[in-house]
Amino acid sequence: MNEVVEQEEKFVRIPMKMFAYGTEHYVTDDEIAVYYELGFHCWGRDVSVSNINVELLHARLKWHNGKNRIIEALSGLRTKKYISYNCDAVKATTYLTINMPRVKSKLFDEKIKIGSTTYAAWEGINETIMNACKQDKANTGKRLKVLTYVLWRSKIRYRTSYNEWANVLQVSERTAIRLMKRLKEESIIDIVSGTYYTDLNGNVRQEINKYDVAKLEVEDENSYKPTGSANHRKMIKVAELLLHTTDERVLKRTNLLVYGSNLDVEDMVIYMTTKCPIIKEYGKERYDAISKSLKGQALVESWRQKAEIEIENPSKNKVKPNGHPNVKVTPNVDTSVLIDMYIYDYDDYESPEEKEQKRIWRERREEQERKRKEEEKEKEAREFREWLKEMEEMEL
Repeated sequence: MNEVVEQEEKFVRIPMKMFAYGTEHYVTDDEIAVYYELGFHCWGRDVSVSNINVELLHARLKWHNGKNRIIEALSGLRTKKYISYNCDAVKATTYLTINMPRVKSKLFDEKIKIGSTTYAAWEGINETIMNACKQDKANTGKRLKVLTYVLWRSKIRYRTSYNEWANVLQVSERTAIRLMKRLKEESIIDIVSGTYYTDLNGNVRQEINKYDVAKLEVEDENSYKPTGSANHRKMIKVAELLLHTTDERVLKRTNLLVYGSNLDVEDMVIYMTTKCPIIKEYGKERYDAISKSLKGQALVESWRQKAEIEIENPSKNKVKPNGHPNVKVTPNVDTSVLIDMYIYDYDDYESPEEKEQKRIWRERREEQERKRKEEEKEKEAREFREWLKEMEEMEL
C-alpha cells in the first residue's frame, strides 16, 4: 500500500539513531548521504518507496569511484535495516525498488542510549541543506551528519563539545575542530563561543560552544519535481539538448544544462566563451536565478572575475588535470570532432601568471586569517576583563 504524505516543505526524515556511535545502528558518511538521496526520490508519490538505480544516485552525488561506494552504502543500509530491497547482486544499471521507513515506522520510535544521550526520533533535511553539504564532495556525508546533528540539538539549545563531535563523526577532536571551522567560514553554521568563567579552584575556563545552522540561500530555479517519471524526463531533455549543442565542451561537463547541479569557474568560462545559443540561453537563466540574492550575486561575480583571468591567460591549450582530452570542433561540421591527446605534466599546466595570482590570493587569505585571530583574542580578553570587573563589583 502506497503511503502518500502532503507536506509544504519537502524534506527527508533522517533517523537519529544513525548517530548512535559504537552500536550496530551507526552509519558511515556514505550511508547517510545515500539514505538522503533515496528519500529525496520518494517525494513524488510514495514516501516509503524509492524507484532508482546506482547510475542516478551517482549523477546526484558525483563521488570519486562513486558507483562502488554507493553499492556498498546500499548494502550497509540494508544490513542495518534502514532500507530493504530484493536484489543480492546490485550493478550500476540495476533498477531497484527500495522500501524506506514509513512516517509512523517503529524505527523512528526506537531509543538508543549512549552515555547520557538518547538517540531517537528523526530530523528533517531539505534540499538546501544537502546542497550545502555537496559543496565539498569529498566530505558530503560528514557535513550532512554535522548539519543534521546541529538541527537536532539546537531545538533544545544544547551545547556540543568537541569530544562529542569526535564521537558522533568518528574522527579525532582536531579533525572535528577543523571541520567546524570550515563550515563556519563558509557561512553554513553559526558558532556561539562559550563565555569564560573561573572555577572553584580559580582556574579560567570556557563554556562549551553552541551551534546553529545559518540561514542558507536557496537557488531560485525551475527545479524539477523528483518523481520517477520526472527524473527520466529531465535526463531525456538534457540528452536532447546535447544532441543539438555546437559546443563539445558540455559533452564532458553538462552542469549548465542541468538545473540543480553545482556550478563553478569552469562553467563560467564555457558560458563566456561559447558561441552556442543553447548554452548561452540556459547559462543566462541559471546565473540570473542565482543572482536574485546578494550572496548569489557575489558568487556569480567571483566566478566571472576568475573566468576572465583564465580566458586572458589560457594554459597553452593543454589538457586539464581531470584527464579529459582537448576537444576541437571542426568548422561547419557540428558532429565531427578532432581529439588531441598527449601526456602532460601537472606542474606545466599552470602558467607563471596563474601561480603568481594564487600566491597573492594565498597571502590575502593568510592575512585575513591573522586579523581574524587577533580580533578573536582581543574579544576574549575584553570579555574576560568585563567579567572580572563584574565579579569585583559583586564582591564590593
